[in-house]
Amino acid sequence: MKAKTKTVILSALAVIDCILGGIVISTSFTNDSHTKSVEVKAGANYIDQSVSNVGNDIMITMEAEKVSKELEEASKKLAAEAKAKADAEAKAKAEAAAKKKAAAEKKAAAAKKAAEQKKAAEAKAKKQAAAAKNASYKKYVASVGKDIEHSEVYKQVQAKNPWKGTKLTRSAGVVKGPSGKETYYNLNMSGVVKIMRNQGIKDPYWVRSDGVKMLGNYVMVAASFDIRPRGTIVPTSLGLGIVCDTGTFIYSNPTQLDIAVAW
Repeated sequence: MKAKTKTVILSALAVIDCILGGIVISTSFTNDSHTKSVEVKAGANYIDQSVSNVGNDIMITMEAEKVSKELEEASKKLAAEAKAKADAEAKAKAEAAAKKKAAAEKKAAAAKKAAEQKKAAEAKAKKQAAAAKNASYKKYVASVGKDIEHSEVYKQVQAKNPWKGTKLTRSAGVVKGPSGKETYYNLNMSGVVKIMRNQGIKDPYWVRSDGVKMLGNYVMVAASFDIRPRGTIVPTSLGLGIVCDTGTFIYSNPTQLDIAVAW
């Protein structure tokens, strides 16, 4: 636009130069002063009009340049605003994604903590139950050196199992007792007794008058440790028993009890 303005100004100057040249020539070839005056006046009017036209052209050109500059600035402003808006939207989207991820991680952590607490509570409850059973068992610990079978403690313990149904015998082989199916076995119990000793149960191992193997005041039985852990007190047809052992029978009948005897 500046080059265009320069061109308009040069054109105007060329017109003025031509007019002035015309005035000089006209003056040289006429002797009449009136004629000269008219011609000069006419030339001056023409110059005024030409200069006015040039000025108008310059003003129009300058106004056009101003408008062009304003449009350029407005365009830049719009581009900057569009960029700022896009950046803000991208930032908001990133923040929302980060917030969502943090919330998901927090929820997962809370779920994990809850699961761990539940597991710990279940383990604690199981331990407390086992301790309660063990405490109940230890309440009636048999005294070494005494006739356990005829002791008051033994009678108190076995009184807690008032079973009136069929009892397991060698001839019967299998019966349905108070805890389900019952069978019997006769094996060396030294290894089993050693394990029970390691479990903290120090009661004497002995054989009852009817051939039932005993640990303290309780009948020794084999069972599924998944259902009845070692040390569990369980009722049998031959009296209150304690789980000391297990066997392959649990795979076909997990609730079955196998009673240790000397038959």
